[in-house]
Amino acid sequence: MSFVVLCCNIAIIAVGAARGSSSDAKGIWTIYQGNDVSIWRLNTALHVLINALSTVLLSASNYTMQVLSSPTRAEVDTAHARGSWLDIGILSPRNLRGIAKKRAVLWLILAASSVPLHLLYVFI
Repeated sequence: MSFVVLCCNIAIIAVGAARGSSSDAKGIWTIYQGNDVSIWRLNTALHVLINALSTVLLSASNYTMQVLSSPTRAEVDTAHARGSWLDIGILSPRNLRGIAKKRAVLWLILAASSVPLHLLYVFI
């Protein structure tokens, strides 16, 4: 899903760059000119698209993080042998101490890269 969102973003940038025209040396591009109503509709449509793409990205990120933090049966058995426990069925950062290091590192990388993206979409 993240790849689909990336492709959509690249396509939108490519279309904007191809259709736009630079009117000054400061690099300000005009993508569309029209009356107030048509600009308002285009603005609303683009923001709906941005929100839809960010929702897809958030959903894919959340699902992947939940799968990565889910313990295997062997990891649960190991935790029980130590007198500890792991959360099952929920997205739990607590599990990072009891799961395979590779999955924990992938979870941390995904969390570190997802948070700025989600904040970026909030402020657009």
